[in-house]
Amino acid sequence: MPSINGPEFGVSITTTAPVDIASLNAKLFGGITASPKVKDMRFRTVNGAPMKVVQSEPQKVLFGTEGTLRRMMTSNSKPSKIVELASSSKYPFRAVTAFETVRPLVDGAFSDASGRVPPQFRDDIQIVIDELQFLVSETICISNSTWTNPGIASTTLSYLT
Repeated sequence: MPSINGPEFGVSITTTAPVDIASLNAKLFGGITASPKVKDMRFRTVNGAPMKVVQSEPQKVLFGTEGTLRRMMTSNSKPSKIVELASSSKYPFRAVTAFETVRPLVDGAFSDASGRVPPQFRDDIQIVIDELQFLVSETICISNSTWTNPGIASTTLSYLT
């Protein structure tokens, strides 16, 4: 999301095993600070960046900019559309981008390239650029140790909303 301080973002990471933000690399993260308001909530700043890591549950970590983290942690707020889209995936990884943050860039690029787009498509493409709200990308990773060269196969699905 755009803000006066630049782009804002937040990521919620849920793990199958407990994690502890105290084990994060001290060269990359500041010291641990306990929340004065919420029991068991701890924070770490990201050195040299306006971001934090927050943990209040053993298997869940939040990472992002302060404003977005604050909104993510407010229990009485209704989840936004972007949070709903990001949390409703059956795949291991889903990225959701609010298109409003990149619309001016895409619109400018399209304006520069519109002479190379067939005329019958220009209006439709411009409608998509003007009306699109979110870009969603999901990645399905499959690890298979029986392959001759063990590794990861991935497929990315992207769609517009």
